[in-house]
Amino acid sequence: MTEVFVYGTLLKVMCRSEVMATGVFLGNASIRAILYDLGPFPAILEGDGTVYGELYDVPPDKLRELDWIEAYYQDDPARSLYISEEISVTLLSDGSDHSACAYFFKCAIEQGIRIECGDYRRYQLEVSSEAQWYVAYGSNMSLDRRHGESGNPHRRP
Repeated sequence: MTEVFVYGTLLKVMCRSEVMATGVFLGNASIRAILYDLGPFPAILEGDGTVYGELYDVPPDKLRELDWIEAYYQDDPARSLYISEEISVTLLSDGSDHSACAYFFKCAIEQGIRIECGDYRRYQLEVSSEAQWYVAYGSNMSLDRRHGESGNPHRRP
């Protein structure tokens, strides 16, 4: 088994999430890199930003499938779109560090958009035109606090 960090279309609920279904989900995680939107897919480059994703343990046959998806050719790196690199990954649940592979974009990014938040799922939600749900709990459920209403007769002093 090999630990793999995913950050884009392979994440849960994204278009290729089913690929990771046979892997063992270890948790949500982060790495030091810079995340870009290249249109149909994201890419990471080395850098000082934080990228959020998921950590999986996968068998060798799944690793070969991921290499194919990411156009990574071990025997011919010059032909590769992405390069698999060993990287330090931090699990968000307990802060533990893991050594895992991640797929870095091999070419210079000239027309991509940097995803400042470092979270591809969040970015996709923010740029979509669909309505977004607001989830609140505790005192945040108060309309007074949400809308800043004053003069509400049900408002507590």
